[in-house]
Amino acid sequence: MKKIMAIMLFVVMLLSIIPSASFSAYDVPIQEPGDFHDYSIMLGDTENIYLRENDAYVKLMFYAKESGKYRVYSNGYEDTFVRCYNEYGEEIAFDDDGGIDNNFSCIVELEAEKRYYFEVSAYFEYDADFVVGLMKLTADDAVEMKLGESYTAVSETLDSQYKYFSFTPDESGYYAFYCENNDYEEENPHAFLYDSQWNLIDKDDDSGEGRNFSLSAYLEKDKTYYLEASEVFHVIDFGYSISVKKTEVVVDTEVVEQPTKMTYYDGFVEEMIDYSGLKLRFTYSDGTTLDWEYNEEIIGTTVELSVCKDDNGKYYVYILAGFSCNQFDLDVVENPVESIELHSMTPIQLYENISGYKDYDRYGYEFDYIYRYKMPEDTLMQINYKDGREEIVSIFDEFDDRKFTYYDKQLKNYEPDEVWSFGKNPIYVEYYGAQTIIYADVVENPVEKLTLNSVPTRKYVYGSGAFGGKDGDGYRFRPDDLTGLSFTMHFKDGTTKVLTDKDIQNEVMLDGYYYDVEWITIRKGGTYEVTFTYFEKELKYDVFVYDRILPRGDVNMDGEVTIVDATVMQQYLADIVELNEAQIHTCDLDGHGDITVMDATRLQRHVAKIEAILDYNW
Repeated sequence: MKKIMAIMLFVVMLLSIIPSASFSAYDVPIQEPGDFHDYSIMLGDTENIYLRENDAYVKLMFYAKESGKYRVYSNGYEDTFVRCYNEYGEEIAFDDDGGIDNNFSCIVELEAEKRYYFEVSAYFEYDADFVVGLMKLTADDAVEMKLGESYTAVSETLDSQYKYFSFTPDESGYYAFYCENNDYEEENPHAFLYDSQWNLIDKDDDSGEGRNFSLSAYLEKDKTYYLEASEVFHVIDFGYSISVKKTEVVVDTEVVEQPTKMTYYDGFVEEMIDYSGLKLRFTYSDGTTLDWEYNEEIIGTTVELSVCKDDNGKYYVYILAGFSCNQFDLDVVENPVESIELHSMTPIQLYENISGYKDYDRYGYEFDYIYRYKMPEDTLMQINYKDGREEIVSIFDEFDDRKFTYYDKQLKNYEPDEVWSFGKNPIYVEYYGAQTIIYADVVENPVEKLTLNSVPTRKYVYGSGAFGGKDGDGYRFRPDDLTGLSFTMHFKDGTTKVLTDKDIQNEVMLDGYYYDVEWITIRKGGTYEVTFTYFEKELKYDVFVYDRILPRGDVNMDGEVTIVDATVMQQYLADIVELNEAQIHTCDLDGHGDITVMDATRLQRHVAKIEAILDYNW
């Protein structure tokens, strides 16, 4: 449900050519014309609206000089709505989204020499800026369309957002108006089709297949129709092409085979619905037929399936395709589930302020610790049925076409609801409307401290792949290769446990604990202190980073490039010797990121003075 959190303070814009009518902001009482003159805006002008939190709505007045149909609309990225009133304050129209998007677009019939009022507002929590406009629907500037030809619509200014076209068919039949060549991601045109009296026949935004509109209608010979084209979000100086063609449409739909699954539980039909196996036969306006199976694509036709319920409580599926509709009934039975309960589970145990994160409000102040947890893989649930049956199933399996859902209430609407603390904390489990609670225990962190036994053996090269991108004139650095790391966990009960990198690498335990290696910023090679965290206890140790100052090809790092370096490289390729990070880096002579026979050959040619290849800027 939408809330009105902020709303407007403005007035009008327009796209018509009525010379003397005005569209004015007013305040109550609406009977006092003197309240309007300071805010009068002539048709054809545009004005931005600036909405602030203390504005509930903006009221506008319009005095119609001519009778006819008018459109009042908004344009922008806000979610707006409008209410229209006659001179007696009686509501005559309402619109929220224009049937297409966030901007309202409402057509009202107004009489000459009478005053009308428009109350505009927005569904928005903070400040909002948009434009409101009023225009008289007229055919004066409409471009006449002919079959087989393409017409370009370009919004050169804000005033030229709406484009109008007229079409008079030579014969009665079905015709399609469609938009093409719309590639720019912000372009999103839509269309409204009217009869000669500006009564709405149909409208379309995306034709169910993307951002180009396409709408079809049965048109009568020698009668004139009007097409209005615009954008969902106005973009100046973009264009799109519009065409009209005679077409064939679906006029009848027959259900050939019903879906395989037809029986559902009362109250869960829409969640359980499965159309697999459904087969339909479409008859087109030219008499041809097409057999269709569920999920098949039909070019030019959108098949809509929706679950409905009649006044007697009977469920059915409504089918809409082209200009035809049909339906079939569903067998809905009483929900057989009486209750659910936990059968067995490895206990979920979490340590205080571990395996989670501090959450922050919108101003950046942390307010609560939110725990992550992992549901044990051996969790079994018992389903108790109304007929006395019992079933034991895994909480992760789909059973009777439905999976168990489970959630906690540590956060609700971005605010803490049931914040977890020491002791038992609820996890809610649901299945077909039945609910039970599984508890997670939050206990004291059992670890007193960590002590270091051995540091990781990896050495790094400044600026190479272990870095997380540029940070000013340096690099973001996270030495996350823990090979060789060993440490001892000292528990508060006096016991200890020795762990290595193999014990914790990529580990996700039942309680969800992760190790962490702190990111730092470095600007040259050298020795850097690293902070490693596990169970919220820290270890600090040093890692070494080589500067990129070694000559390329100096594999043994003695300051010279000789035949010895070429031999060591060949031994590395043959898996005879191992190289460290800096040595591997200097062996990559072509800069492709790996060491190959080609690198070894180039080094040999350099040592033999056949080709100098070590001047590459690396």
